[in-house]
Amino acid sequence: MSAIPQASLASHKLLPASNDLNRLRHNAAALVIPSPKVLLDGRNTSWGAVLQRSLEKIGCEIFLAPTLRLTCEYARKGAYTVILLDSKFSPEQRGQIVSVLVGSNTSMFHVFPVEIGCRWLPVMLSGQECFGSAGFRTKEFFAWMKRTLQGAP
Repeated sequence: MSAIPQASLASHKLLPASNDLNRLRHNAAALVIPSPKVLLDGRNTSWGAVLQRSLEKIGCEIFLAPTLRLTCEYARKGAYTVILLDSKFSPEQRGQIVSVLVGSNTSMFHVFPVEIGCRWLPVMLSGQECFGSAGFRTKEFFAWMKRTLQGAP
């Protein structure tokens, strides 16, 4: 008979050690996908209830900033998924914000009023400047937001 203690399979438990349990809990917490952060900068009247409800349905965390209060530093530190600017922003102001966000994976749109409704003009898509790209009608914009943000980190 051997002097080495033997364990029977019946008494052996297959539970992870406490360190393993902590690691599993930590990994499970890391799997939680944060809500996309959307910053709306402009007059409160620029951002209708339909837009805000649509963003909430997608699961976005919405931040409001007063007209023209968005600074380059604020945009960079906020790590927003999408930034929506109202029509008061000048091309120079948009360009300054784009310059600090290039490569950040942020998308930015400028709302441009038209006869009935508005056009959503992309300024930056996923951290890449896209000046001159075709704009979206509101319905197309909502479809883009839903498709893009539901998989966004």
